[in-house]
Amino acid sequence: MYLVRTVSKYHSSRLVHLLETWISLVHEHVYYISDTYPTNITRTHVIATGTTCGPRSHKVRALCCQTIHDFIFYRRHESQYDWFCHFDDDQYVHTDNLHEYLSKLDSNYPYYIGRNSWNTKFGRKKKKKLIQNRQEFIDTFHQQITFGFGLPRTTSQYLPNLFSRNIDPLRMRTVHCLLYTHFKDCQSRIKKTIRSI
Repeated sequence: MYLVRTVSKYHSSRLVHLLETWISLVHEHVYYISDTYPTNITRTHVIATGTTCGPRSHKVRALCCQTIHDFIFYRRHESQYDWFCHFDDDQYVHTDNLHEYLSKLDSNYPYYIGRNSWNTKFGRKKKKKLIQNRQEFIDTFHQQITFGFGLPRTTSQYLPNLFSRNIDPLRMRTVHCLLYTHFKDCQSRIKKTIRSI
């Protein structure tokens, strides 16, 4: 089970890119927490939290309230899935790598996999840079499970320009094409980029 947390102000700038990339590969197993119902998503796959958690808020109280709804969804569907995975709307998920990684773990035990959002002092985010240079990015690219796109300058600086910035502002489509090169559109874009080098 994939659960994506978003808010209406990001439906057109973030969620749309997820729906066109990694979510399209596993859409029947993806559920959403949002302040409003996103268009083109089955309502049974959404919990709208606008009235209970507040509209469009990224404050701690609203995020905690949305997390409660994450677990409501989980409890509702836990018999159908071995795993419950939570993602934010600025993450690209390499679903094949995630499945391979989880297949090595015992689903009867709970795990927390990922980074904490806060350092030891509440409210102060970690400042660790995950990828230091282009070669490290290239060496680890196909091993990654998720790619964060909250700050497009970080990861995207190492990516080729397969799409124009107005079509792929967060570079999620580019990442998708580089991971799933068998898609026809991706093949032609990669060939075109290689020819121009």
